[in-house]
Amino acid sequence: MIRTGRHFHVAVIVVLLVSAFLFLQSSWSDDEPVAPVKAASRPKSAYKAKEIPQPHVRPLKDQFKDTKEGKKVILDTTASSTKKPGDQVKSRLRQSTKTNTLRSRPAPTVTPVPPIPHPDSSKITPIYDRVVVVGRLQKENTNWIREKLSDWQHAVYIVDSPSSSHLHTMLNKGHDAMPYLTYLVEHYDSLPSTVVFLPASRTSFAITIPNEGEDYDIVERLRTLNFEFVQKNGFANLQCEPFPGCPDKYEHFRNPQHLRPIPSAMAGAWKDLFNSKMPGRIGTPCSGQFAVSREQILKRPLSDYQRYLDWLIQTPLEDDVSSRIFDYLWHVIFGQESVYCPTFDQCSCDVYKRC
Repeated sequence: MIRTGRHFHVAVIVVLLVSAFLFLQSSWSDDEPVAPVKAASRPKSAYKAKEIPQPHVRPLKDQFKDTKEGKKVILDTTASSTKKPGDQVKSRLRQSTKTNTLRSRPAPTVTPVPPIPHPDSSKITPIYDRVVVVGRLQKENTNWIREKLSDWQHAVYIVDSPSSSHLHTMLNKGHDAMPYLTYLVEHYDSLPSTVVFLPASRTSFAITIPNEGEDYDIVERLRTLNFEFVQKNGFANLQCEPFPGCPDKYEHFRNPQHLRPIPSAMAGAWKDLFNSKMPGRIGTPCSGQFAVSREQILKRPLSDYQRYLDWLIQTPLEDDVSSRIFDYLWHVIFGQESVYCPTFDQCSCDVYKRC
């Protein structure tokens, strides 16, 4: 009985499912048949990417066009089919350029502008092939060098300020000899063709020219300095007055030497500086202002000038004595005989062209 009931229920369910299927089939038959569903596909695009033309650079020989007037530059080196912003402007420039002939131009001439010298003339201004070397105290005014010798290099050493930021000496000793030797040691490898050593005062050893009645100071001397003579002779004493110092100043056999500190010290200094016996006579116009050529300076090795400077630093002699010794030895250091005493007329003619 139980199995019969179950069979009945299954039969009822099957009948209901078949009825439902037939009902649905009948309702679908009234509409249009449905197309089977296919996987979605991307529609073909109507846009086709265009290839960007690469600029074509013409060979160098094709960038010039021979004409009767010469070769004209053709600026357009890219393909004519490429259109870019600004092509119209480039085209105008190209047309205007084609009408101009390419010509070779000479190299521009550059005129060197002298640098502005330091306010106190204590810096070297490397523009002219000549230099004035001066030693001064801080209180001394050397503006005349900057104002009156603007076409020279200036090497102005402060001798009483070893901590100065400007050119300075390590000691204030030996008066002008200290800055003179300091310059030679420091600039031995970078010398101009002419080096002039001067005192700080413009009117030092000013002379009066006969029949002219004028004071021939340092500035006037340098304006008329005969550079050809300096280069030829190697040395020129800027003081033409023979006294003091000529015809000879020191003779090593003079007595009593103990009464004359400079002559008595000269023999020892000569031995220390030149490692030889002092000659019988030494003479030259004493001024401490002279001109020397670079070639003459370089005839001595740097070690010589270093030895002279060391001697000056270490000597126990008074400054007046040690400086005066060098005043009577500069001409010997720079290649002249121990007695160098040209006449006033000869000196004026050779050194200043006043013949």
